[in-house]
Amino acid sequence: MHMNRRKVLAGSIAVLALLASACTGTGSSSKGADAKAPDDPSEVKGTITVLTHRTDLVQDGTMKKYAAEFSKAYPGVKVEFDGLTDYEGEVKIRMNTENYGDVLMIPAVIEKKDYPKFFASLGTKEELGAKYRFTDYSTVDGKVYGQSPIGVVPGFIYNKRVWSEAGVTEWPTTPAEFLAGLKAVKSKTDAVPYYTNFKDMWPLTQWTNVNGSVGCDTGATTRLADGDPWAEEPICASATPCCTTSCAADSWRRTRPPPTGRPPSPSWPRARSPRCGSAPGPSSRCGTPRSRPAPTPPTSASCPSPSSGTASSAR
Repeated sequence: MHMNRRKVLAGSIAVLALLASACTGTGSSSKGADAKAPDDPSEVKGTITVLTHRTDLVQDGTMKKYAAEFSKAYPGVKVEFDGLTDYEGEVKIRMNTENYGDVLMIPAVIEKKDYPKFFASLGTKEELGAKYRFTDYSTVDGKVYGQSPIGVVPGFIYNKRVWSEAGVTEWPTTPAEFLAGLKAVKSKTDAVPYYTNFKDMWPLTQWTNVNGSVGCDTGATTRLADGDPWAEEPICASATPCCTTSCAADSWRRTRPPPTGRPPSPSWPRARSPRCGSAPGPSSRCGTPRSRPAPTPPTSASCPSPSSGTASSAR
């Protein structure tokens, strides 16, 4: 059956991945190989297992409808759906074995560069890109290892008349130009420059999906991924007897606490740094302890004595 599964996967994965809303990748049976449709689908025999987080669609029979449509092209193939309530957690465990299905949603824990280690290629970027959209997200070395079941392309709807009244005649192509245009609308017209439902929180993902985080530091996410977030190391360049303005200001920016009642954001580095005027140690840090409200950032280069508290202790 294992060999049959290989043949079924190679011949049917590309079709099934588009029919079933939960399928964007390939399973363990042909990892590293290319999935190519057979000359005669009716000759393919065997069983394939689809892992899905959509337990509701398994229970209400929707997945059976997908399988029925698939069987019209591959009558000798039986499709079984394995609905998982804790999809990400369970699949992460299964990925350490050979039992992670034949078709599955690619879990976030798998790095893109490792797709060839676990999944079969659906074809080249040129082949798949000519038929389907959003193939870039699962392409490694020119080969596509997954197909997005859905795609969302957000955008802005703007009033040409209002922007024209503000003196903006060409649509901005960069964030800086976009912001400049909004400022012009605000200062030169009575219109609301920008309206969104950020209060519902989820629209913020339209920005974080691109930038990785909502903030001024575009490299924060990269540093967290590449470095050790739990390392105890100075944020300041060196533990000198007296802090400099730049060091103190940087420490205040990095160590100020998140809003009350909310957990720390991943963009807050979990590093400790020395208090001004003292040697580095696990109990000292530049800036304000996270358990206290953030004070006004320091504006001078003067350094308090070690006994006077933190560098940004001015109220």
